[in-house]
Amino acid sequence: MDGRLPTVAAGRRPGRLTHTPTAHFPGDSSLPSESSPLSKACCPKGEAPPTTCAPTDPERPHYTVNHVSDVAVTKSSDPGTGTAVQPGQEVTYTLTFTNRSTDPDAAPVGVDYTDHMADVLDDAHLTAQPATSHDDLTAAVDGDTIRVTGSIAPGETRTVIYTVTVKAHDELGNQLLGNVVAVTGEAPTCAEGTALCTEHGVSGTPPPGPTDPPSTPGPGRPLPSTGATVAPALTLVALLSLAGGALVAAQRRDARRAA
Repeated sequence: MDGRLPTVAAGRRPGRLTHTPTAHFPGDSSLPSESSPLSKACCPKGEAPPTTCAPTDPERPHYTVNHVSDVAVTKSSDPGTGTAVQPGQEVTYTLTFTNRSTDPDAAPVGVDYTDHMADVLDDAHLTAQPATSHDDLTAAVDGDTIRVTGSIAPGETRTVIYTVTVKAHDELGNQLLGNVVAVTGEAPTCAEGTALCTEHGVSGTPPPGPTDPPSTPGPGRPLPSTGATVAPALTLVALLSLAGGALVAAQRRDARRAA
């Protein structure tokens, strides 16, 4: 449509003029990626859409442009997910937030994510508080969660890093460090193959317990019986037997001499 009113030929009755516009995405029939402005042109049905969005009449714009941003979130760890850890070992987690838009006119994208640590802190202590790579993000510990909020400009990447230390064997919970990051308010779900969660099993055997020192008997209490007293007793019995045998032999010898 060019904005002009339609004309009616002489002898014909006025009727209803119907115009059906069609929406087009210039340059591509598919939706644009997150790195491009979302533009749409409105054209008369049957007409080819323009290859670029440029106004033909400022008073009657036939197109719109929406600048879009999109954030990608990943979670990683050192040592990597699936690695067995030992009591006393450190595990460092990194949350990475990337605004994938390359449109310089797009607004910064808002960030509001929560890292759920309930299944980590039953087996480990938080020994290094979360630190952000830039002040446009904040990370605050709240009980067994870390909430990350702020905004990221197009094309920028921000990280949040924190460290836990695995507890001693006698303090362990279920011996599995598992956590997941999710949009704040949504249920934390660790789907197979996702980059939003990590897991570390705790391996190793518990150390042997302390050996009890031998007890010292108090006054008036007999010493415990041990095998060390058996040998002197047997020696005494043997000596007495030898002495008795010698005495009998001497008595017999004297009796023969008297006869």
